[in-house]
Amino acid sequence: MPTAITLHLRTGRTWTPDTRQLHGLACALFETTDSTHTAPAKPFTIHPPAPDPVSPRTTLLLRAFWLAADRPPPAIATARLLRLGNIHCHVTRTTALTRAYAQLAATHPTNHTTLVFHSPTYFSRDGEPDITPNPDLILGSHRRTWNTENPPGTPFHIDDDSWKALRRALRTDTAEIQTSSRPSGYDRNRKGFTGTLGLYLSKKHSTEEARRHFAALTRFASYAGTGAGTTHGFGATTTKATR
Repeated sequence: MPTAITLHLRTGRTWTPDTRQLHGLACALFETTDSTHTAPAKPFTIHPPAPDPVSPRTTLLLRAFWLAADRPPPAIATARLLRLGNIHCHVTRTTALTRAYAQLAATHPTNHTTLVFHSPTYFSRDGEPDITPNPDLILGSHRRTWNTENPPGTPFHIDDDSWKALRRALRTDTAEIQTSSRPSGYDRNRKGFTGTLGLYLSKKHSTEEARRHFAALTRFASYAGTGAGTTHGFGATTTKATR
């Protein structure tokens, strides 16, 4: 079930892991002997680490997210030493917040939300990167991840007709977006957009079902991330406000 995990890591010196090291850590945390490392859709995402305000020089806050319907691997809760590249980090504290898909699906219907994109966000379209902050692409990525764990025939699946109705009502009302870049881990930088985007549903076209799905997907965005590369720290997303 969707779980937000915060790890407090003592590094011993000022240091930030690169993209491949971050992805390696995410795989080490979440993959088990039964996992398929090359699977196109992975049941986890990760945010780039941030300095801990209490001790910014030697401690990192690392947020990772488990998306599968079952519980995250139990080893995460007991991890005390993690390796990031050639650095060993001591885990001083771990917290976890779980929301079942049923809870997210039952989120109070809403017409408006603001999404915050903390790391470069992009989409893969026909094998090429697209950095357009298109609401259809944004919520579409959340829906695909949601439906990976809620396939057709299950209670919380968002089918094509429901998605079409939601897209018809979807609008943008505010945008403070800029282009930024981050190392891709393959000797080049990857561009994407960061900033805030206000989304709302047109009163003329929205339905009660569309408002429910809109609320669920935008709450889920904080777990799923947005777009491509979310297991490498791209597309880190939070929901700022709803009404």
